[in-house]
Amino acid sequence: MSSVSTARRLAGRFRPHAGTLVLATLLVVVTGAVPGALVVLVQRLLDDVLVHRDVAMLNVLPFVIVGLYALNGGASYWRAHLTRNVTWSVVTELRADLHAHVLALDLDWHQRTHSAARVDLLVGEVDQLQQAVSAVVTALQKPVSLIALVAAAAWLDPVLAGVAALVVPVAAWPIRVLGARTRLRAREASEARASLAAMTQDTLAGIRVVQTNGAEAARDAGFRGASETYRDAAVTALLAQASSSPIVETLAALGVALALWVGGQRVFAGHLEPGELIAFLVALGLLNEPLKGLAQVNGMLQRALGSAERIFAVLDTVPRVSTPAEAGARGEAPPGAGTASGVQGAAPPGGALRGSAPP
Repeated sequence: MSSVSTARRLAGRFRPHAGTLVLATLLVVVTGAVPGALVVLVQRLLDDVLVHRDVAMLNVLPFVIVGLYALNGGASYWRAHLTRNVTWSVVTELRADLHAHVLALDLDWHQRTHSAARVDLLVGEVDQLQQAVSAVVTALQKPVSLIALVAAAAWLDPVLAGVAALVVPVAAWPIRVLGARTRLRAREASEARASLAAMTQDTLAGIRVVQTNGAEAARDAGFRGASETYRDAAVTALLAQASSSPIVETLAALGVALALWVGGQRVFAGHLEPGELIAFLVALGLLNEPLKGLAQVNGMLQRALGSAERIFAVLDTVPRVSTPAEAGARGEAPPGAGTASGVQGAAPPGGALRGSAPP
């Protein structure tokens, strides 16, 4: 299953909550626009208030800044409340659908799949999907903040904005490449976690045999090895997700350096006011966090898609209908045998099922 089809299928689960998500998106826009508004206020403070000694505006600006931060805090709270409720609702329904489908799968699938792996799929994998989706929804504020800051920078000086934007295409490449690597490493970590759970369950379920044969040391060594494998896979996945941040930060610093040099030249030439340059540099400095956020969103999205792929692969597994001969060979009752109202039963020794009529 491709990433695009997995993403579309996962997004389809959120479609019934479209109204709530639209409201949450509006709140994201509000919180994302605050950094851009602060940049404009800095420019007004430097050029209009301090230079021209506008006392009236100076008395107003502190209240405006406090109001912006209060608005940002309230919008952030309600956005988190809405999006997390939606995410938990979607994931809870997905877990229930997965559980019902697992119950319907044939015994061959259950025998091929360790019980610990099945539990990990229903609990661990779905929980990881929930955490990743929640993080992605929360981090969507970063791109909105990026757009607001870019718009503020372009309003201050389009030439400098164009110079700083030269690094954006360069930053997109490591985000894309490292995102694919994050997805692969996250899948490896999930498989290692399932293997560790299977080994643990085997040991504890057969503890009497382990102790009778004095196999405690061997089982402990095996557990330690599986635990270290899981640790290595999990750390590798986390490092893959975090590896894009230093690259993006370095490229952002390059954009600030170019803007500083070009902006200084424009101030000397009289094309730009010093306050506008300082406000522009403030905007570029604030861009660092949203740019890192873009890389984080992509990394978390890849982790979510990795979990979703594994879940959808099980949901797409079609239960195989056993023939009477195959069912008898595995010790199952043939279809329709010993059933009442669709429930299989076994007659007690020497008699018929309770409640049945005698022959």
